[in-house]
Amino acid sequence: MSNSLGIPLTIEETNKYYNNRLEPNILKLGANLMENAFFGKHICERMLFGERIKIFFYGAVWLSVTIYRGSDLGVVLALSHLLFASEIILNWIKLEILRIRNERVYESLYSLYLGQPQTPVPLVEAGVLDAFAEYEAAKASAAVKLSTKVFNKMNDELTQKWERVRSNLKV
Repeated sequence: MSNSLGIPLTIEETNKYYNNRLEPNILKLGANLMENAFFGKHICERMLFGERIKIFFYGAVWLSVTIYRGSDLGVVLALSHLLFASEIILNWIKLEILRIRNERVYESLYSLYLGQPQTPVPLVEAGVLDAFAEYEAAKASAAVKLSTKVFNKMNDELTQKWERVRSNLKV
């Protein structure tokens, strides 16, 4: 919000974080939000690769132990508890939902900026505010921290892709 509207709401400043040339207004908020959603969806995708492997592995072990007639009921119960009562599946589902919602925010903002609005108009402003609410709700409901390690690995590649998007949309 501080960067988007040009108002220092906190003492912290973003340095080299938002990469657009728009003047502080609602359009800049949308561009910053689109950048966040772009990076977020790609980081979620990379994080989900490992999560899906983990879920598949635990699921395969649980299924094979459950199907095998000679399995000790205590082992089946312990594995069932590990898989279903712990947060393994819940974290995977929350990350999947966050990825989907980031992608939806990105796509809605991309289509708004595709018409290349140079000045704020009520329809675009409403779309940006709607996307802002969706993005913030997605982050809050998922309560998932994106991996800094994954971000650092992907930052150069994603920045290049984002620059192409930003250039195409003239933001």
